[in-house]
Amino acid sequence: MKKSIITTALVLCIVLCSSVRSMACTATSGCYAVTEIAVCGAQHSDYAFAHYVLEPNGYGYYCQVYYVSASHRIICSGCQAFLRTEMRRCAETHSGCGGTKNNLCQY
Repeated sequence: MKKSIITTALVLCIVLCSSVRSMACTATSGCYAVTEIAVCGAQHSDYAFAHYVLEPNGYGYYCQVYYVSASHRIICSGCQAFLRTEMRRCAETHSGCGGTKNNLCQY
């Protein structure tokens, strides 16, 4: 009996949580899209932090990390209806210890 109640509660939670996400893009009558698109606005670069890198040969240096962020319009992928605005990170750049990661705002 206890296992049945727990299983039922778990299934109900999964159904409710997934239905909230899948209903996110039904802003327009007849549109049943379940994905969203982030449209990038004006970008600005921010210095985030620095960390120390120690090479195997004993050489060490500081690597600066910069973020590029922007305000994004979140729209429905099906009907292009405006859903909300979010501030998202678009890119991350490491000055000496790694490369650049782009298109972070789409995830």
